[in-house]
Amino acid sequence: MFTQLLGFNTNKCNGCSKRCILDAQPHKRKKDRFIPTIDNKPFGFYCDKNKKRHNLRPYATKFSAIDMARTIARCCPRYNPIRSTVTATEPQQCTGCDIRCKITSTETPNGFMPTIQKTVIYTFLNQYNIAETVFPRPTPNYAQESGLRIAKRCDFYKKHR
Repeated sequence: MFTQLLGFNTNKCNGCSKRCILDAQPHKRKKDRFIPTIDNKPFGFYCDKNKKRHNLRPYATKFSAIDMARTIARCCPRYNPIRSTVTATEPQQCTGCDIRCKITSTETPNGFMPTIQKTVIYTFLNQYNIAETVFPRPTPNYAQESGLRIAKRCDFYKKHR
């Protein structure tokens, strides 16, 4: 069952119940550069698990700054990742949770669309919480591959239910 109601696997930290927003803001002096933010708090440096300080440089794109915010969030003392115990993979089936949604394709007049558990996917939220439109694919295999990538954005992907 593909769902994104909770916003897991987007630009929110999943390490604790606080669910901090990972984002970026323009640098004060270099307007074309960005610095990572977590819950609107900018970071110029962070300390890793070994208490080693890392100074951050301004990033050229907002998305690379958000990726760094995700790295910083993993160093938070409250961060406690939940790891999946799924080991086997089967083709055309999501392995992110115990439901194991079937990933197929549906033919439309313009091509093939990815289908997750009988739901045709037209839009989804990417890892930066930006809505992406899914365009028809020329082959069923290509649509299924897209469905496998989209399934990784599901709220339950690699989480215990």
